[in-house]
Amino acid sequence: MAAAPEEEVDRRPIRRVRSKSDTPYINEARISLHLETALTVSHGAQLHLGRLFGNHTVTHALGRMSHV
Repeated sequence: MAAAPEEEVDRRPIRRVRSKSDTPYINEARISLHLETALTVSHGAQLHLGRLFGNHTVTHALGRMSHV
């Protein structure tokens, strides 16, 4: 089969069918999960540091970091 002349070649992009991974609610759930995980990790780190250095010191330091 011979190649078609340039003017006969369809150069339009291939349109892809949407999948479930394209739907907004999947992305929202993923973002929510990441935020919940980050908050859990942050809270766990705060508890651990509080045990090491005393809760007042850690709370004061974290409060200062959030104002930066």
